[in-house]
Amino acid sequence: MLAPPRIVTVGAYQSALGAADDGLRAALAGRARVASVDAAPGPRGWLTVARDTGRALRDGAECIHVLDARLAGPALSAGRRHAVPVTATVVARRGSRSVLRGIDQCFVHDAGDAAWLAERGVRAIAAPPGASTLPEPSPRRLAEMVR
Repeated sequence: MLAPPRIVTVGAYQSALGAADDGLRAALAGRARVASVDAAPGPRGWLTVARDTGRALRDGAECIHVLDARLAGPALSAGRRHAVPVTATVVARRGSRSVLRGIDQCFVHDAGDAAWLAERGVRAIAAPPGASTLPEPSPRRLAEMVR
């Protein structure tokens, strides 16, 4: 039996509305061994990403997945230095397009955003969230719920 892959996740995922969500990291942890590098965007966070991601890659990680596109720059540098692929989840067109062009694959929730990024030279595909949208309740059903 093959050992599960080792992945480094960088940053914390936030929905398009800015809500923190750890579901993607948990889903990855269910299929792979995940080392998490939590850092805030900005110069201090970039140093943390460079140091901790490099450490995880030296320990045998095989891929970097960026959960906050604002941290893509230092993650991409670490990936190039250690010759591992770098992927990213991009929400609401965040992050520098010039940095995102260097990412091996970007995942976005909306097909429109994927097309917008692709027009700008970013390798992006639409990967909708796992939860499906619930149907809108009928007016009769809404009236029943209010009672």
